[in-house]
Amino acid sequence: MTSDTAVDAGPLADWAEWNNARHRAVTEPLGALALVLTHWSPPGEPPVAEATARAGHPEHALFTRLTRTDIDTGLPQEGYRIWRADSPASQAFEETPPCSRAAASSSGVDTARAVTAATRLHPLAAEGGAAAVVGVVAPAWPR
Repeated sequence: MTSDTAVDAGPLADWAEWNNARHRAVTEPLGALALVLTHWSPPGEPPVAEATARAGHPEHALFTRLTRTDIDTGLPQEGYRIWRADSPASQAFEETPPCSRAAASSSGVDTARAVTAATRLHPLAAEGGAAAVVGVVAPAWPR
């Protein structure tokens, strides 16, 4: 930051980029919010048939297979996941409003001071970038 009245576009731009990437990662068809089921067969057993795994799920649900080594027996373990873009988690997801100096200013928040405070208080602030401002709710400081 160069002053209390000018906002360094770097951290805000980094945060916006991070927020957009996070949004894509959690809302895409194989994103975290789309996962509705992970199932593992007992070690050494054959994989569950896809038709059996899909029972009770809509036709548009995505199906993926997994394989891992069982930690206790060392035998292969077969699994699958069901992904739904219309999952309850995806439907409940609330978009984080974009960071806007104009919106913050109209709400009485001094964005320059808010970002400065965030970068000073966050443990990763010394490294700079988006990590310094993620998750900070700025109070409405008087002008």
